Amino acid sequence: MEISTPQKLYAYVDESGQDTAGRLFVVSVLLLAEERDALLPRLEGIETRSGKQNMKWQKTRHSYRQAYMEALRQLPLVQQALFLMSCGTATIWS
Repeated sequence: MEISTPQKLYAYVDESGQDTAGRLFVVSVLLLAEERDALLPRLEGIETRSGKQNMKWQKTRHSYRQAYMEALRQLPLVQQALFLMSCGTATIWS
């Protein structure tokens, strides 16, 4: 029986929509392995070109966010490694 070597994975998880009272909730996960190091400079370049820079997401203009997401969507690696789920009419737990 062959023993496999564990693979190191990087998972970047973010959520948005807690302020929508359950109307919309989005969770995204970017799952990477060894390609992580090659992707980071490309993401930084997209941040610069889109105008987002390294500002917090909520503090950037809508046009910058939209440009960033469109550029991100064009990266083949991201197309294979980005997963998201959007939920509507969520239950609010007290």
